[in-house]
Amino acid sequence: MTDLISTATTAIQLVTRLREINKNIANAEFNNALADLSIELANLKIQVAGLLEENDQLKRKLDQKDSSSVSFKGFAYFKSDGEGPFCPGCYDTAGKLIRLAKTSATFNVFGSHSCPSCKEHFSAA
Repeated sequence: MTDLISTATTAIQLVTRLREINKNIANAEFNNALADLSIELANLKIQVAGLLEENDQLKRKLDQKDSSSVSFKGFAYFKSDGEGPFCPGCYDTAGKLIRLAKTSATFNVFGSHSCPSCKEHFSAA
């Protein structure tokens, strides 16, 4: 991440330099600075692509970990450590673990739990 910030800083400094050169000096120095800027920006692009790929891989690993430790019990999904309940509709359709909220006594006629995302109601009994 430090390399990424350093590359971006160098690119910005080169742009500033190009502005000054363009005002005062001949085309040769301008072209050299422009070439340096192009190289720095290409390096930045490669680093960003690497970070995006790494981020995508980490997200996939996290999704696999979450899905492998989830099982359906009664009316909802629960993690292997007992955490839950999670909405079965949201998990089955989108793979999202959305925690169900307990409904108040006034709304127990609709179910004991509700999903804040899809608004479905579920009964624990």
